Amino acid sequence: MTRELVLHLGDHKTGSTAIQKALADRAWRWQPGSDRQVSVLYTAVGNHNVLAQSLLGAENLPERHKRLANFAGRMASSEADIAVLSAEEFERVDPQVLHQALQTHFPEHLPTARLIAYVRPHAERLVSSYAERIKQGYFLGSLTEFHVRAKTTRLLQYAPRFRKWRAVFGDQFELRPMIRSRLYHTCVVQDFLHYLLRDAGFELTAKVESNPSLSVENLAMLRALQAQLGQGKTPPHAAQNAVGWHFAEFLTTTCSAGGTRLRPHRTLVADLQTDYHQDAAALDTEFFQGQPMTEALEQAMDGAVEAPQSIELDACFSVAELHRITAWIALLHRMYLRDHNGWPQHMSHFGRPSN
Repeated sequence: MTRELVLHLGDHKTGSTAIQKALADRAWRWQPGSDRQVSVLYTAVGNHNVLAQSLLGAENLPERHKRLANFAGRMASSEADIAVLSAEEFERVDPQVLHQALQTHFPEHLPTARLIAYVRPHAERLVSSYAERIKQGYFLGSLTEFHVRAKTTRLLQYAPRFRKWRAVFGDQFELRPMIRSRLYHTCVVQDFLHYLLRDAGFELTAKVESNPSLSVENLAMLRALQAQLGQGKTPPHAAQNAVGWHFAEFLTTTCSAGGTRLRPHRTLVADLQTDYHQDAAALDTEFFQGQPMTEALEQAMDGAVEAPQSIELDACFSVAELHRITAWIALLHRMYLRDHNGWPQHMSHFGRPSN
């Protein structure tokens, strides 16, 4: 039987995909002379997000019990030292619900379970979450408009959410800032493995990359594509998620050179500093040594641009480029209308995203 359970809780946009790929590929080896070689059970090809989503509502109770019982069975039949659950969607889960689920399915592991989450500085998370929602068709407005929505949904009000995790799990829960200078070897994958393996000597066997950032130009193309596919309907169809994710992957691997980095403008950063300075200070006081979140919020102005960046196609491309892009989008739309319900399964053959 597996001796220990570790839960990686995300957050979204903190290198979770890279961590999960390292776990799935077992992309590390023990350093010569290491006296501790820990075995790890990781059952997902990518992540455990579907399992985490089963904790989100009472209507998911049958699926919840099924998936947790399955994982408990895998642990019971394994001789691994540590079993890992990793899902960014734990960000949306009530810690009390998770605690009850662990009490039901893993009572012998609950007292020693370890839980870790990473939190990205406010301005960085706003920009990265905006790009992610554009990519998958959940939001098609401007970055400034997304800031307004984020305030409404309390996306960046971190402290109240993480206080709940600490209140339920106490010292078993650990929060770390997603700031390179604060990570083990300035790498979130190595930082997580260092935590997971309890400082045992290891080294990565492959370079594991996070999802690359989308340029302004690539976001403009994705936004135009999603607007065409969705025709203004929300939430987007699952096919839009699949198409958007894979199209973004192609864009970042083939069209990344020379793109314009997406940045917040100075007025927006000033608003962020006003809106979230108390939250940053609370995180620093309650969870971290020093003031990493406060400093990151203050330093966000250093990378700001003077005016808002447009992700309209005609603001990013020449007339000739615009004609070619709109033609390709029109062709994709015709193909999409032919059988959009079959697209998610078709895309799954190329590998499904974790976010």
